[in-house]
Amino acid sequence: MAFSTEKAKEKLKTLSNTQQSIQSTSQWCLFHTKHAKNVVSVWNSQFNASNSTPEYRLALFYLCNDILQLARPKMERHALFFSSFKAVLPTVLANVTNSNGDNIGKYSRVLDVWKQRSVYDECTIRVFKNSLESPSKSSSSGSRTILTNNAGGRQITIFREAWYHAP
Repeated sequence: MAFSTEKAKEKLKTLSNTQQSIQSTSQWCLFHTKHAKNVVSVWNSQFNASNSTPEYRLALFYLCNDILQLARPKMERHALFFSSFKAVLPTVLANVTNSNGDNIGKYSRVLDVWKQRSVYDECTIRVFKNSLESPSKSSSSGSRTILTNNAGGRQITIFREAWYHAP
């Protein structure tokens, strides 16, 4: 089964908020691990599409959760999913608040599970939570500013007033 961006769009467009739909789609995505960046890019586009309903966005977030939870035991093999989602999730979560405040609790519960299960480190989870809960949601350009810490020369990324160490 060959991968194509069109096939990924098709798969995500037919996603529904049922366990069967989310599980079968996440299995398809994990099968195409080599194309994780493309899968996450299509996922991000679908999430941010102007015609995406709050229910569809929540289903997409649950898909992200399922992919990450299933990939966690094989972290090395699926590392590209983790880094790709990590790059887009702050902006995605900031947009959730703009679109529908009613679902914030559902997103927050998933982030709590990620923290418990160490899907991402605590600092990254804090960035995600800040993006989700921040009352000042301006434009979501997704731009980042990279600063170098004078003490240790470590890269630190600032994203909407939240700090985390760059990958």
